[in-house]
Amino acid sequence: MKKNIIKIFTVLAVVSTVAVSCDDYLDVNDSPNSPLASQIPPNQRLQAAQTQMHRAITGDARTTSADIRSNSLNQLGSIWTNAWAGNSNSTTGAMADEYTVSLNASFYDAIWDYSYRNLTNLHSITQYDSDDYDNHKAIAMILKSFYMQYIVDLYGDAPYAEAFLGQDNITPAYDDDRDIYRALVDNLDAAVALIGSADSNDKLVGSEDVMLAGNMNSWVSFANTIKLRLLIRQSGLASEQTYIESELDELSGAIFITSDVTINPGFDNTATEKQNPFYARYGYNISGGALTNRSYIVATSHAASILNGTVTGVVDPRRSRLFTLQGGQVVGITQGEDGT
Repeated sequence: MKKNIIKIFTVLAVVSTVAVSCDDYLDVNDSPNSPLASQIPPNQRLQAAQTQMHRAITGDARTTSADIRSNSLNQLGSIWTNAWAGNSNSTTGAMADEYTVSLNASFYDAIWDYSYRNLTNLHSITQYDSDDYDNHKAIAMILKSFYMQYIVDLYGDAPYAEAFLGQDNITPAYDDDRDIYRALVDNLDAAVALIGSADSNDKLVGSEDVMLAGNMNSWVSFANTIKLRLLIRQSGLASEQTYIESELDELSGAIFITSDVTINPGFDNTATEKQNPFYARYGYNISGGALTNRSYIVATSHAASILNGTVTGVVDPRRSRLFTLQGGQVVGITQGEDGT
C-alpha cells in the first residue's frame, strides 16, 4: 500500500511538471511587437528619442503629431523675435494671440506637453538596467540637458527632480529654475565622465545616432558647448558669479563644437512620415504642393530691413534661402498690421 501511495505522488509530480511546462510553452500572450519600454535596449531607442524630441522645436504636420502642428518652439520664437509675421494680405487677424501675448492654459501648451513626454524617453534610456550602454546613456543625458534648458528659459520654474517618472509620479514638484540650471550642468559633467569611463564592454554607438554618428569626441565637444551656453545665459546674475567662474575654470582647455549639429534619420520625399518635419510644416508636401504656412508666414518689416542691408549696410547672402525675394528684395509686413 505504501508503495502504491509513493507511485501515485510520483505520477502527480510528473503530471504537474508537464502541466507547468506546457503552460509556459503555450503562454504566447506577450507580443514581441509590443515590448515593454524597459525591455528595449538603448541602441534601439536612441534614434527615435533624438528625432521625436526635435519635433517640439521644428513643428510637425503629421497626423500623429497634430498637437505640435502650430505649437512649435521654432514658430513661437520666430514670432516673438519679430522675424515672422502672419500674412495680412491673405488672412484677417493672423497670429493675434501671439502678437497680443494672450497667455492662457492652452497657449502653445504642446511645447510643454510634447517636450516632457519626449524628455521622458531620453531619461528612460539613462535608467536602462545594464552597464553595457554607457555611451548611449551619455548621449541621452546630454540631450536631456540641451532640451530641458528650453523649458526653463521659456517657463522658469518647472518639474525636474521628480519629473520623467511617468505613472510613478504624475504630479511632480516644481523646482527653482536656478536649481535646474545647476542640475543640467552637473548632468553634462556626468555625461562627459561616463563617456570617459566607457570600456570595451560598452556597446559602440553607430548609425542609431542620427546626430553625430557615434563620434563620442564630438559628443563631448557638444556637451562642453551646451555647458558654456548655460553659464553664459546666467552671466548677468550677480548671485551666480562665483559659481560661474568655478565652472568656467573646469572648461579651461576644453574643446567645443565647431560644426553644425543636425538630425537626419534619413528624411526623404517618398512618404509623408519620412519628410523632414520642418519642411513638411512650412514647405511642400510630397506631391510638390505648397503648404498653407508657405504663404501664411512671411518676413516682418524688421527682418526684411536687416536682411536687405537697410539697417547694417550689408546684404545678408542667406536671404533668398530664408524668404522668396520680390524684385530682388525681402518684402516684410509689420507685426499686427491688419490691412493689405
